[in-house]
Amino acid sequence: MKTAPSDGHTIEGKQLTAWTVLSGGTHVGLDFSDRDGTARRIVLPFDVLTGLLMTLSRMLRTTLDTR
Repeated sequence: MKTAPSDGHTIEGKQLTAWTVLSGGTHVGLDFSDRDGTARRIVLPFDVLTGLLMTLSRMLRTTLDTR
């Protein structure tokens, strides 16, 4: 898996299991399992989720082109 450089730890998700709106609508939790089957959660503020949604189609297109 090719990833961009980062200062953090990479967690490879295997399956999205659930999502939840948190904190009065200011954050969203994404629950997924990693490749070892461990349950993980990432919590994103609304603004980050919005930015992610704006780039998802480009991410999918780039991934398909790379394949």
